[in-house]
Amino acid sequence: TATGRAALRWVYGTNHPDADGPDYWQRECELAKDWPGIAVDEWIPSPVKETEAWVAEGLTAGRKKHPDTFIAVWVTDPTPTLARLAKAGVVDLVIVQGYTHAAPRYGKHATLHWTTALKRCEMAKELGIEAKSIFSFGHITADKNAAGETLDVEQLAERAEEIKEKFPDMPGVAFFEDDSDDSPELRQIVQACDEVSRKLWPDPSG
Repeated sequence: TATGRAALRWVYGTNHPDADGPDYWQRECELAKDWPGIAVDEWIPSPVKETEAWVAEGLTAGRKKHPDTFIAVWVTDPTPTLARLAKAGVVDLVIVQGYTHAAPRYGKHATLHWTTALKRCEMAKELGIEAKSIFSFGHITADKNAAGETLDVEQLAERAEEIKEKFPDMPGVAFFEDDSDDSPELRQIVQACDEVSRKLWPDPSG
């Protein structure tokens, strides 16, 4: 709070393991009354086909009852339903997941090719929500991935510039920091990420 940042209350997305209707998401908007808002994690394909509609209905009802609640959604492939919510003002921010580096415990199949990450951003653009979407790099960790590779911060900076060039209406960028152990190496990486964000998406308030 002292630095002008806000923590959002974590909420299940379409990955909810036993949802049976929209009530959970409407209730979470109520429970967020002591928070600036909620972060819905994650909007992914669900084996229960009704889940996406339940999330949409619950968030819409929650927004109507609690209009000041900020709603952010983490998503893999943006969908028309999510885009509809963003355009209607139910969802304030769409965070597109594009993790090209993953901590080793997630295995070798946990990462995306960069072309796939860009495709997800293109989907947001085609759905008309580029201006309400940001791209998220990850995992931000000093740990090597399953292939024994360390996160390349220079490459990350180059890719951030590519996001800025190809999707100029995106208002910023995000970084998903894995819960790996703190270390001087991790802090250097976090500092480099902050510098990338500051340089390409400066705070207009100064």
